[in-house]
Amino acid sequence: MPPAGRAHPVVCLLAALAWAAYAAYQLWIVVRGPIGYWNDTVAYVTVSHGALPSARLLAGARPPLVPLLWKATGTPLRFAVVQTLVAIGAWTYLAVTAALLVRPGWRRLAAGTAVLAFASCWEVTEWNWNVLSDSLAVSATAVICGAAIGLARKCTLTRALVLVAACTVFVIDRDQAIWTIAPFALALAGWGAVRTVRRPDHGPGPARVLLVLGLSLCAVATVSEVGAATSRRNVVNMVDVFDVRVFPFPGRVHWFAAHGMPQAPEIDAAAAATPAPLGAAEVVGIPLDTAAFQPLRHWFATEAQGRYSEYLVTHPGYFWTAPLARPELTFNDAQGNLAGYGSLVHPNSRNGTNQALPLLPRIFFPSRGVVLALSVVGSVLFWVRRGRARYLGVLAILVAMGLWSMLVAWHGDGMEVVRHTLEGMVLARAAVLVLVVVAVLGPLEVRPRPAPPALGAVPREEAGATGARMDAAARG
Repeated sequence: MPPAGRAHPVVCLLAALAWAAYAAYQLWIVVRGPIGYWNDTVAYVTVSHGALPSARLLAGARPPLVPLLWKATGTPLRFAVVQTLVAIGAWTYLAVTAALLVRPGWRRLAAGTAVLAFASCWEVTEWNWNVLSDSLAVSATAVICGAAIGLARKCTLTRALVLVAACTVFVIDRDQAIWTIAPFALALAGWGAVRTVRRPDHGPGPARVLLVLGLSLCAVATVSEVGAATSRRNVVNMVDVFDVRVFPFPGRVHWFAAHGMPQAPEIDAAAAATPAPLGAAEVVGIPLDTAAFQPLRHWFATEAQGRYSEYLVTHPGYFWTAPLARPELTFNDAQGNLAGYGSLVHPNSRNGTNQALPLLPRIFFPSRGVVLALSVVGSVLFWVRRGRARYLGVLAILVAMGLWSMLVAWHGDGMEVVRHTLEGMVLARAAVLVLVVVAVLGPLEVRPRPAPPALGAVPREEAGATGARMDAAARG
């Protein structure tokens, strides 16, 4: 028998085989090709031609991470292989982190294998062979999830730095991540500051670590937002948003016109002349490149972002409920089929499903209703099994961060919204998966239940009080 706390050699062998199968499969489907090359890919490659360092590269028309990776790799295949290796490392890190939350042996094998199976679902892995920003963003969310859980196990400066690194990759890969990380960074910094003031300690205690973590993430988000604002690369996204969520609605056009948007009558005329498709969002495209709409084009370049943010703040009902509207106010998103992107280019896919592993998504990437039910059942089971409350709290925060990321992505663009919500969707689902796995397999650390007193025994408190009274009487 192996010593207590150590895994059986057979379990270690099975874990190594499971990881090798996962890594080999990920590399095989990428090397098999072909590699996806899209319109966005052309934009990333164009930005990569800028010198290092230069404003064109670091604050250009696209966030800098993908152009930097393209500059380092130079070909679609090398690019895809590198980001696949990053994905393998990221999901391995999360799998190990999840496994360490349960007892050694077959439970850890099951926990780690479940995470790797989730990472093998078509909706997660299909981005590895596309020259886009999605694969790196998804890998960053996996590390964010693992690092946050690691901090819950033991709050150290090293683990906080891992989380900062993952968040940095996230925000320089996708601009929407800036507004995902920023509010949580502020909350961390505030909580760490309050705890540090109330309980001043010497050395890097948990409160100080969280304070440093929050301030570091605030700095990362601020620097990234400066680059994004300087480049004005969000103008295209704003045009997409207005085309599908503002221009087709006269009331919203009137609000923006009252707040400085020019040419409202021309916009209303264009909307009236645009046919509304049955069961789909109406798209009112304004030809901003023509001379007739130059005032509106200038407004988009200078004022639209600020006015749109003001509209979201002053219309909280719209902010929270608009993503639930039907027909969904978005366009060009593969008809809502997230797995459809992979099927467009890869021979191993048919009708948006993975022909090699067709059952994985049904088990590990189910519908939203099933995920919601699993999160509730997992939380109750986790609490009943008396697992550490801080793990449950961190996983709940990760789910909230994922949902918030999806909301930010939805409001941040009107095109391909399903793809843009991918990172938040994966983060929330990964956190729910870890929650369910730990709840079912049992947490590593269990709060001991107090043993009932033996029949006729005197409780410790009562015995202590009786002894004190006897001593007092003797002294008297």
